Amino acid sequence: MTEISADKIQIAGGWLARNRDAVSGPLLPFLRRKFDLNILEAIEACKLAHRLEYDERAP
Repeated sequence: MTEISADKIQIAGGWLARNRDAVSGPLLPFLRRKFDLNILEAIEACKLAHRLEYDERAP
């Protein structure tokens, strides 16, 4: 994973953790459009958002 990709995932995951209610429609396509992610990056952003919301050990 490149540094740019990791940055995009961090931004998207952080946004999703704070703004999940703002998502309209299916989550992965929404993130892909909003943050210009590929499918794997969108999945990683979802995983990060989940850790940020529910796991005290999140980065």
